Amino acid sequence: FCITGADQNPLLNGKKIPMYKKTAARADDLLELGISAAGMRGYIAFSGGILVPPVMKSRSTSVPSATGGYFGRKLLSGDQIAAGDFYSQPSGKEHQSPSEEERLEAERIISGFRAEAQNTDGILTVHLTEGAQYGMFTQKGINDFCSAVYTVSAASDRMGCRLDGAAVESVSGTDIISDGIPEGAVQITSSGMPIVMLSDRQTTGGYAKIGTVVQSEVHRFAQLTPGAKIRFEFISRKKALELLYEQEEKIRRLERYFERVTEEYA
Repeated sequence: FCITGADQNPLLNGKKIPMYKKTAARADDLLELGISAAGMRGYIAFSGGILVPPVMKSRSTSVPSATGGYFGRKLLSGDQIAAGDFYSQPSGKEHQSPSEEERLEAERIISGFRAEAQNTDGILTVHLTEGAQYGMFTQKGINDFCSAVYTVSAASDRMGCRLDGAAVESVSGTDIISDGIPEGAVQITSSGMPIVMLSDRQTTGGYAKIGTVVQSEVHRFAQLTPGAKIRFEFISRKKALELLYEQEEKIRRLERYFERVTEEYA
């Protein structure tokens, strides 16, 4: 298994184990995770995956709809879950081992992603494009929205990141006929406060959306702790696509690198 994301001081049988590294466990071993020292959410990746019945080709859990995963709910004390095969099977293909230059490049990309995931110090600048109801807000409201520093509320969850700060002024209220909510949509409630809609968001909603966080940055909200500070900056759709392509290219480079490393040690 491998632990990533928030640093929760992982211990295996009472001994500290490294983050972002493969660790082997045997029968009756005890893995302990403590309070996060950096970041909000930690992740455990098991070799071969978690063996639960797939729903719509996914083994994830949607707690609000009680769908997928382990009986559609959170894990409880005493639950037992099965993981996949420990040993990976060589594909039979011959791959040239990565060069030292490729290894260093992979480490730079990983370090960058890791810093993004755990950086909750200072003020995080979040880029977004204009939302479907951008025109429902006054110029003053838009200016206030872009110049304000917002604080992540303790009421945030996987459905949405609630923010406290300057109210966003609208032309005549923010209630609309419900329409679709994309991931990263920034709804402005009737009180003028923003909510960034995340993975467990509803499919439709009745608050005006001033903007949508660019796809390459939505993941950063998963690690924002209550009290974290953020500000918003509008960019063009062209620039948003450039940021996404840049991120996807980094991921493709990592995939190619680790495919060769995996083959080498399979």
